[in-house]
Amino acid sequence: MTYSLSTISDIINTIDVGFPIAGQDNDSQGFRNNFNRIQTSLSATIAIVGDITNTISTLGSTQYTTSTYIHALEHVKIGTETNVILSIPSENSLVATFNTGSMVLIGLSQIVETQAAYALTDSVTDSTATTFAVVESKGILVGAKVTIASQLRTVTSVDNDTNYISVTPAFTVPSFDVGDTLTFTNPHPTPVGNLELDGDIIVTGNITAFSGSLLMKD
Repeated sequence: MTYSLSTISDIINTIDVGFPIAGQDNDSQGFRNNFNRIQTSLSATIAIVGDITNTISTLGSTQYTTSTYIHALEHVKIGTETNVILSIPSENSLVATFNTGSMVLIGLSQIVETQAAYALTDSVTDSTATTFAVVESKGILVGAKVTIASQLRTVTSVDNDTNYISVTPAFTVPSFDVGDTLTFTNPHPTPVGNLELDGDIIVTGNITAFSGSLLMKD
């Protein structure tokens, strides 16, 4: 029989830790009950540990099959240290490497909203600033547009470690308050390299070329 962790915990809680009682005769059934519960809980625990061990061993094998999904908190890499075939370096992009180069697929919302924290010079009123902090900078790309003080500005750098964002042109401090919502419009990503397919492309929607040409050959 397979037991869940909660069931094993319930069995352990039925073990009479006060038995036997010192200084008196104790019913032998009490010993048998405790021994049975200890044996049952230990056997069930061994079975669960075995399942976990098998799962860990599967992760190190040549093939891993899951009926649900794999959730990674950080980076995912497929391949070896010197030959990475597929990598997800952040939550925003996927890099597929081929013999002749690589292709970057970027999955980002075009509109990103976050809350302003402070301008780096907001202790000096009427000064100008180009860099400010936000609550969360992930998802904002260099080249994104944001309106500050009724003027459209362009993001020139993003530091996801400090949540600092730099823009041009500069703005006068203070142009926003801490907690104000800032809306960034990301540019369309520029593909890295060429994508060549020897076969058919089947599209159920639109194919859009933001720059350059789209050539169809026989």
